[in-house]
Amino acid sequence: MIRHVSVFRLRPGVTDPQVEELIATLRDMEISDAPVPIVRRDAGLREGNLDVLFMCDFADVEGYRRWDTDPEHIRIRREVVAPLVEQVDRIQVRL
Repeated sequence: MIRHVSVFRLRPGVTDPQVEELIATLRDMEISDAPVPIVRRDAGLREGNLDVLFMCDFADVEGYRRWDTDPEHIRIRREVVAPLVEQVDRIQVRL
């Protein structure tokens, strides 16, 4: 099993409605080979934290790679995520 985690730092000036739309889009993204992703906003408990978490599990490396190269996923990264996010940190780990 492969767990993919992305954490985002939002650009200054991103509004709450924009964040909610981002979270909804990521949560509703069709991911073959994976359950519904976990998408959460930071609880604001510590200064300097990143803003949004995206996490999902894949049965295997091939499932992750299919998702990562999927045209709709690429479109969402380009059109929805990139305009709102100034930093993305990612990791994929074997479970």
